[in-house]
Amino acid sequence: MAQTQALHTLDQLWPAARSKAPTASARYQRTPALAELPQPNLAADPAHPLYGQVVVFTGDLATLERDEAMQLVASFGATNAKNITKKTTMLVVGKQDATVGSVALSHHSGKERKALQYIEAGQKIRAVSEGELLRWLQLDVSPPSQMLADVDPQASRPVVPTQPISALEESAGRLGTVVMGILKWVGSNRR
Repeated sequence: MAQTQALHTLDQLWPAARSKAPTASARYQRTPALAELPQPNLAADPAHPLYGQVVVFTGDLATLERDEAMQLVASFGATNAKNITKKTTMLVVGKQDATVGSVALSHHSGKERKALQYIEAGQKIRAVSEGELLRWLQLDVSPPSQMLADVDPQASRPVVPTQPISALEESAGRLGTVVMGILKWVGSNRR
């Protein structure tokens, strides 16, 4: 075979096998390097709850991509970080109902476990749900029934829609949030 193929050296006969580089999950491939993280807006309102915070995200957000959320957080004066450190002051926990305001840390992710260790050691880290973060970012995700009585700034009484929102329409709003989360998950797990 070597003569018919005109192969004269061992390297030609048996080429070195290509080494496969370990591949990271899609989430880590799209996560920017530390130097590429959005920088805080120093001109942001110092009274805003995110101003001056060191924010870390864990889990998938149902309503925003992580890089988009990082950009929004930075625009309100927060510093983004990739991992829990002694400087971390806030952990945004994804993979929960975006309409829920409170969050309890568990041992489901490494970042949550690390945050719990730091908290037990006395560090103040606030766990924040996606819903609470969205309210701070002024991207309200309240169900439609909670938005029935908006206050008209030019009137002294609340404005109530002429047609009340039915339970079916309210369920459709919640279903839409769930469907969007599922579509995002399917899109992120495509190969």
